[in-house]
Amino acid sequence: MTLRHLNVFVCVCELGSVTKAADELAVAQPAVSKTIFELESYYGVPLFLRIKRRLILTPEGQDLLAKARNVLKAFSEFEETARKKQTVAHVSIGSSLTIGKTFMPDLIKDIKASFSNVEIKAYINRTSEIERMISEGEIDFAFIEGTPSHANIASEEIASDMILAVAAKNYEVSEPLTAETIVNYDIMLREKGSASRDYFESVLLQNHCKCAPFIESASNQALIFAALKGLGIAVLPQRIVSEYIKNGQLRQIKTDLFSVPRKSFIICSKGVSLGKMKTEIYDFCKQKFGNMR
Repeated sequence: MTLRHLNVFVCVCELGSVTKAADELAVAQPAVSKTIFELESYYGVPLFLRIKRRLILTPEGQDLLAKARNVLKAFSEFEETARKKQTVAHVSIGSSLTIGKTFMPDLIKDIKASFSNVEIKAYINRTSEIERMISEGEIDFAFIEGTPSHANIASEEIASDMILAVAAKNYEVSEPLTAETIVNYDIMLREKGSASRDYFESVLLQNHCKCAPFIESASNQALIFAALKGLGIAVLPQRIVSEYIKNGQLRQIKTDLFSVPRKSFIICSKGVSLGKMKTEIYDFCKQKFGNMR
């Protein structure tokens, strides 16, 4: 039995006539009679008493009419909800921690203001974890600092910034620092897997040096606070510490180690189509990110 059978049954009951139901449904009268016959035969239940060309619902028919109406109502609600879902884009966006703090709040606000039917989920984590989520299809696209390391990730460069070594104003250090001398100080770094940590260690490796951090943290703010207290030299992105330098709370330590800008990328999984709406949001985010640099 199908929804068409239930719909015909309800229509006949409400109009009280096979002929009227046929007109309402724009089908031939024999087709309506056949549908009612199929229902009665299939379930072995008489739905109507036929008295002098009148259809009178049996007690069984009355019970089943209520059930049929509930089924049709539920299906109608299902269809309405499904159609609404077609117009809503569910977008999951990721970012590394620094970008998550500096750009993501404004970016998400702009997306909501520009796309009325969008449900957004945002994930902010260290770069290595964001790359994993992209490669395993857990998020649609993301913003990270540093070149992605996963082979199945597609990337577009969208910005660049500098990594700086900063310390408290009265922190004593012999400048300019080299790879050989910087490791003699108390260095404060982000956790392994973060873009700034990877960048710093790659620079040291190129100069055949290594560094065990004095303080290691997943929080940029924790490292800034430690630097403000004069505990050591923090290695952090320029956009994170620029206000502290401008206000005279921290000073930039002279070094040529970080002369090459660190690049930021928008990434997604290779070979995966985002679809029309998500692609529009992807392009919108890419443009906004560029404007916010």
